[in-house]
Amino acid sequence: GWLRNPTIGHVAQQLGALCRFGTGLSNDVLEIAICTTARFWGQPYEWWAHKRNGLKAGVDAAIIDAIEDGRPPKFASEQQACAHDLAKELLETKKVSQATYERALKSFGEKTLVELTQVIGYYSCIALQMNCFEVTPDAGEQMLKNAAVG
Repeated sequence: GWLRNPTIGHVAQQLGALCRFGTGLSNDVLEIAICTTARFWGQPYEWWAHKRNGLKAGVDAAIIDAIEDGRPPKFASEQQACAHDLAKELLETKKVSQATYERALKSFGEKTLVELTQVIGYYSCIALQMNCFEVTPDAGEQMLKNAAVG
């Protein structure tokens, strides 16, 4: 979609770079939040790319498989669990409970919590655009189970 509108693409890339490289989130926590978002939207390319990034960042494959299957993962840290739970609750209910908010605030602090919610929003935007234009991994790559497109 960005090739059809380079102005939007340029601005989106700037926000994307900030979300990927300019937050207080560790890479494992960042990738768990992105994978949780990709799973929610059923976006196969986003899932494929960030599953790989998550594994490179040291996220246990069992965690990623559980997110894909919709099972509760056994996380390696409270921040991993908190990022996943916040993303899942925010996406599924469109809000977070007071308990989830307080847990996330304690885990991340206010600045990084704002960054985490921005990451979830940014990757939701990307997922919606890729779903609209039916972006999927190359043929032969493993597809996301129950993907929205492809």
